[in-house]
Amino acid sequence: MAAAANRKICVSMRFRENDLTIIDRGAQLLGLSRTEFMRRAALHEALSETVIP
Repeated sequence: MAAAANRKICVSMRFRENDLTIIDRGAQLLGLSRTEFMRRAALHEALSETVIP
């Protein structure tokens, strides 16, 4: 059961070039990959009170 919970799924996204530059800079400053930076940002937004009260 734990293996299913840890299964990774590929997600494709499109960004404007200038947005991607900002994302990459933020990831670099935190020492993260672009993927990890975006994963954390998405989870943060999903768990914030503004999205899920």
